[in-house]
Amino acid sequence: MRAGASPASALLLALIVTHRNKRSIPGLLAYGPSGLAESLSGYSMSAVKRAFGELGRLGLISFDESARPPLLYVRGSVQADPPTSENAVKGMAKQIRELPPHSSLVKEVQEAISTVLSGSQWEAKWSEWSAVVGAGASGKGLVYEPSPDPGPEPAPSHEPNQPSGFGASGSQRREAVSSLNPGAGAVSIPLRKPVSESQSPASHPPSPEDVAGALNAWHRLASPPFAKTSEGEVTRALGLFSLSRFEELVKALGQSRWASGDYTKKPPPSLQRLCDDAEYREKVLANHHIASNLMWRCSSCGTGHRPLDECPAPCQGCGRRHLESEFCRQLLARNIQERGMSRPAIEI
Repeated sequence: MRAGASPASALLLALIVTHRNKRSIPGLLAYGPSGLAESLSGYSMSAVKRAFGELGRLGLISFDESARPPLLYVRGSVQADPPTSENAVKGMAKQIRELPPHSSLVKEVQEAISTVLSGSQWEAKWSEWSAVVGAGASGKGLVYEPSPDPGPEPAPSHEPNQPSGFGASGSQRREAVSSLNPGAGAVSIPLRKPVSESQSPASHPPSPEDVAGALNAWHRLASPPFAKTSEGEVTRALGLFSLSRFEELVKALGQSRWASGDYTKKPPPSLQRLCDDAEYREKVLANHHIASNLMWRCSSCGTGHRPLDECPAPCQGCGRRHLESEFCRQLLARNIQERGMSRPAIEI
């Protein structure tokens, strides 16, 4: 998605995409310009309205003022950050069912999700789960009073460790802020394809690089409570299931009740047990032992980076370690100063 947006509008776009009140559908909020300004503490109403109007004129956002509550959607968000698990698809379907069925914006969002899931393993399930749009609306829509539903709302599949006042994920904010060009003023959001929730086991022995990466990922779990493991056990594990599945397993353990300290009498599983007992392993992967108040964090650096990735370097703006996708005011101010750009019109 490209358009000649000013730095102020690009920053507002990033703040919408990463808003603390977003739910399962990326880029979708229940705000008009006034409500959005009130939700962003420290931002003036007039500045937000100016930037909001510019984004609308450029076609970067859709806005349905007639919906109750008003609905706002950043175009391209679903394509840029598609669901990567069945739980994420369920969460989107649950949210879409709560929206007003006759809203053109809702139809646009529904078509975007259907397009991004086309040909994937979740296409048929999405059609089934999202069939009754508006079933939970009743004037509530996205006021965060969910309608009765047979299943719990799954957590969105986004990066969890965002600072207070900003949302949890991603690629949109990094590109929207870092790709500001004072000449062209372009905003670029990359697209990525949905990935399968589970991968088949490797048909050949894992490479030394995969074994080393998986071993490092396991050791990003806090010890205690989790026991260290060996290269041999990791090699055995990668012969039973894929590297991506191994990473999911590490994340599931990192946000489990063992990690939170709730399981005082139930010892955490070793990698050997997880290899020996496939049924138990699947229960861990299905978040049967998840702690509701805990998100995945690397024990080495305290950030929520992927277990297979290296720990992020200290930020050049604030000096602390955080994800590249995490909004940093100090870094933004430094980049603006280095590029000789004028201060954004939105008051920070």
